[in-house]
Amino acid sequence: MIAPREALIAAPACRARAGLAQARACCAGRSGKARSQGARLGRRPGNGPARNPLPLLSLLLLSAALPLPCAAAQPEADYIEMTGTEGGINWTRATVEARGIGVPPERARFQARRNALACRAAKVDAQRNLLESTKGVRIDGRTLIRDAMVESDLVQSSVSGTLRAGSRVVARRLLPDGSCEVTMRMPLQGSIASAVYGMERDQGRNGALRRWIGRIVPAAADWLIPPVAAATAPVAPSWQDELRKLDLRLTRIEKWLGDHRDRWGAIAAEGAPTGLVIDARGSNFIPSMSPKIIQLRGGVLYPDARVRREAARHGVLISLFMRDLMMAQKHPRVGERPLVLKALRTWGKTRTALVLGKEASARLKELIAKGFLDHAAVIVVMD
Repeated sequence: MIAPREALIAAPACRARAGLAQARACCAGRSGKARSQGARLGRRPGNGPARNPLPLLSLLLLSAALPLPCAAAQPEADYIEMTGTEGGINWTRATVEARGIGVPPERARFQARRNALACRAAKVDAQRNLLESTKGVRIDGRTLIRDAMVESDLVQSSVSGTLRAGSRVVARRLLPDGSCEVTMRMPLQGSIASAVYGMERDQGRNGALRRWIGRIVPAAADWLIPPVAAATAPVAPSWQDELRKLDLRLTRIEKWLGDHRDRWGAIAAEGAPTGLVIDARGSNFIPSMSPKIIQLRGGVLYPDARVRREAARHGVLISLFMRDLMMAQKHPRVGERPLVLKALRTWGKTRTALVLGKEASARLKELIAKGFLDHAAVIVVMD
């Protein structure tokens, strides 16, 4: 047995007084005395003093009772709605997520091969569920993306293309039974949003007239201009070519201004709102790709035709949706000085439109007239 520290320190003095035998006896005596003192002081025999477990246990209990900083730094502010059996849409991040599960085939002999085949089957299942969840996304109170895919080939191709090229695996987990679970995500913004808002524009007030003109004009041109004459007619520069070039230049300028909002946004008046936050908590409002803000006893304030056109051009959602008001005010979408307006209630049976009071409506009209909402800088806060 190893002597305690007190006995080891006193050993040289014992050897100096009485030789080796007396030193051993002295060390044994001091060791027994040290053990008895250590027992009274709560020490254990061994290399050193024993540690009392009570302070350590109290410290662990106290740290467990304190709130974790990670949980406080990441509040659950995202608004997620289930639109399928195994997936849904994150209205805050404008993404669709879905989960898939795959089982390894029995013919696979090696475990690594079984895991790879199970995860491959899980990815196929996740893509299928991702398509189902995307089809269940609400465009407005009466239309889903599923309906738009039937009516528009552009929406159909946009959803298929985004699912094939824009989806990615964000999580993969091997389960104890040998199966694999895969979570995939795809953006709702981009080509899908552009196709949906473009279809809404074509189905507006002048949509039927625009489609009728599109069918009549080519037929009239073919009837008025014979094929032979059209082939032999001399091609000369005209004012239409100049207009086409000018339109192309304007399109490029508008795109540049939209991509560099941080540069020309500084010319706004000092203290002017940079975005809009609608507080819809307490109402039965439900999110959609085309929400409406309506004036009390009036018409639709937001979005107008210009906002829809810009949303279709840039492929962004007209509005985002969150659960936390403070997080919404700090969101980069609405800038540094967002204007917060309280919604009175919803309008209609679809619950996708919000009604504002007179003062809030007047303030919003002023913002729209100045063009601050042309780039869809709107967030709706919900329960």
